Amino acid sequence: MVDMEENVQFFANNQTRGPAPAISSVEVVRVISDQHPNGESIDPFQFTTTLDHDTGIKAVVGIIGYNNTMLDVMRFAGQEFGKNPRLLSHTAIHTDGDGFVDGWQETWDLSGLPTEGSFQLIARSLSGISRTESDSIYIL
Repeated sequence: MVDMEENVQFFANNQTRGPAPAISSVEVVRVISDQHPNGESIDPFQFTTTLDHDTGIKAVVGIIGYNNTMLDVMRFAGQEFGKNPRLLSHTAIHTDGDGFVDGWQETWDLSGLPTEGSFQLIARSLSGISRTESDSIYIL
């Protein structure tokens, strides 16, 4: 996770960066629910949860690159949500220790929706709307 003070100091020193890196990966990494508050880790290429989550579902997604959350699309159980009304958190992550943000961890609120269905996030790059990546999982 990124220390906000580190980012504030970075900009205070007037250092500049290149363009935001395009999205290279989107991956559902965890599903949390009232029944499983510690969550279920999701492996790459896993197509369905192994636990029955039922109510209070939240999906945690890892994104490598910079996405435009206002253009991202989240789908669950046949319903589509644009402009992120169900985005609970958008937290910066580091993957290589260079002090720059490499991507984001997002938590999506699926509570109050059907208790089972296909979850999909389509993330659009900040550096170009035409660049998208997505991942999905069927949540039991």
